[in-house]
Amino acid sequence: MSMSVNDVQQRGSGSKSSAAGAYLPGPADSLPPVATELGEVEYPYEDDIAMACGPAHEAVTVDTRLALDCYCASHPNAYLGMDMLVYYERYDITKRVTPDLFVAFDARRPIGNNYRIWDAGKPPDVVWELAPDSHMKGDPKEKKELYRQLGVPEYWLYDCHGALDGPRLQGFQLVKGRYRRLPASPRGYGVLAVKSPLLGWEQRFDGRRLRLWDPVDEVYYNAGCQDALERLNLEGRIAQLREENVELRARIAELEASGAIPRK
Repeated sequence: MSMSVNDVQQRGSGSKSSAAGAYLPGPADSLPPVATELGEVEYPYEDDIAMACGPAHEAVTVDTRLALDCYCASHPNAYLGMDMLVYYERYDITKRVTPDLFVAFDARRPIGNNYRIWDAGKPPDVVWELAPDSHMKGDPKEKKELYRQLGVPEYWLYDCHGALDGPRLQGFQLVKGRYRRLPASPRGYGVLAVKSPLLGWEQRFDGRRLRLWDPVDEVYYNAGCQDALERLNLEGRIAQLREENVELRARIAELEASGAIPRK
């Protein structure tokens, strides 16, 4: 069922036939008996899905989160969620999804430890999935379809492990109930940029990392975590080479002492 974000937000109560309209409660006599007797149910804020799927996913998730913190600091109407359970059908705790990151504009507060669409008054506006190849994070096609049904206006897919077919970075905008891919533009030195219509920022991919570029301030807002990860990897490689050098020198000394090779 194709629906725009406005269709989702304007649906009346009583409709529970699709994910898109399911967050508004139906009439009391249509609710499950337990919900009718006890009122609101408890919605967990943790599940058994691991947050990070390896160091690359952890780095890009935290890196992007820090960049979006900068964005939200100048946009007080924006709420930022990271690895937070998003519930989309009231009274059913199984109807939930866990984006790596999301931003919701003008959502009702307080939101708490999970994001319940019927309480917030709307679905998230921008969603990021950064490790779509992992079985722990769910099938990317299924999640994309769910976000479409929920009326999420903007969806970002970044393949941090390079495991999927197609571009590593893809952005989609919801237009008349369907996701249309946002165009990518070259920025020189092998950098591809895709502009977010809602954020006004560019997502950039240079073949190694995902970064967010603010065209107004002309600055990248996330480089720290990826740089730190690369520095740690480099330092680890240097330490390994030094150990191998010590072992090699010791072996040469043994061979020289035994006469197997001439001394220098």
